[in-house]
Amino acid sequence: MITNHWNDKLNLLPSTRKDIYFTEEYCKLHAFDNRIACAFVYEENDALYILPILIGQIPDSNGLCDFETPYGYGGPITNNDSPAFVQEAEKQLKKDCYAQGIVAGFIRFHPILDNVHLAAGAFDIMPDRKTVAIDLSAEEQQIWQDQLHSKNRNTIRKAERNGFTFLIDESFAFLEDFKRLYRQTMQRVAAEEFYNFDDTYFANLVYYLKNRACIGIVQQEDRSVAAAIFLYNGPWAHYHLAGSEYEGAIKGANNLLLYQAALYLKTKGAQILHLGGGTDHDESNSLLAFKRKFSPLTYQFSIGKGIFIEGLYNALCSKWEKAYPEKITEFGKMVLKYRF
Repeated sequence: MITNHWNDKLNLLPSTRKDIYFTEEYCKLHAFDNRIACAFVYEENDALYILPILIGQIPDSNGLCDFETPYGYGGPITNNDSPAFVQEAEKQLKKDCYAQGIVAGFIRFHPILDNVHLAAGAFDIMPDRKTVAIDLSAEEQQIWQDQLHSKNRNTIRKAERNGFTFLIDESFAFLEDFKRLYRQTMQRVAAEEFYNFDDTYFANLVYYLKNRACIGIVQQEDRSVAAAIFLYNGPWAHYHLAGSEYEGAIKGANNLLLYQAALYLKTKGAQILHLGGGTDHDESNSLLAFKRKFSPLTYQFSIGKGIFIEGLYNALCSKWEKAYPEKITEFGKMVLKYRF
């Protein structure tokens, strides 16, 4: 079934098989552009299969819909990896999508949970990029010596000598500072419009996730020069959004921020701090290179594309291609390309 309420089912899964990205609260946070936060839930006795999604009507399609997983890392999760159970869940997903006029779906899989195999029967799976994580189960000295690159350790020491100080903000008192730094950074790097989250997004983040999120701040002489929002739930923590002043960034503020935040999240019980990947799949991407200076531990991030009502989907794509031939080069390979 597809339902608007699934936290009660999610709570039945062990902490190592779920994450904050799968909660109702996180999905509601990203239910904009007229999308609705839902989850496909399949049960057999005590076995559960849960796929949180954002469903939205496709413009000018006579009521047809599609779905995608929220920004971040999602996909299906389960407490039963039996191939027979997973296959039955996938069959029911296809039936439910067909019955509700959902023509296609797009999944951003969770690299740490490695849940690609739970959707391989219903989706075409494509590796996208590598992501990086810090192993917080190690002792602090091991994190410093064995995971951080020597150049990174030098940069962090230099940042401290330059008077940078770190603090953690659990009450979101520094939210305005964060927004200023984040938006400066998005403008500086010419980020896609998708990443220009508005004030409502950040207000909802505090409302929905305040007890499972915090802001890490680096200051110099009482001025915030770098900040990041971190999410955490059980053994997993995530580097969600970040921003910094240019001068602070080149002097190591971001390096100090990530390292100190990792130590703080370790005290919250996190075993992994997932830093994510680069801005694209290129192994030489500069953001990926920066993150790799914190740990040699990497994961594979993959995406999935599912088509559930092929004839209607093909008609939508054909209509879009005829109307926007100039967009085919940029968006033509995307499963939900008709939305661009």
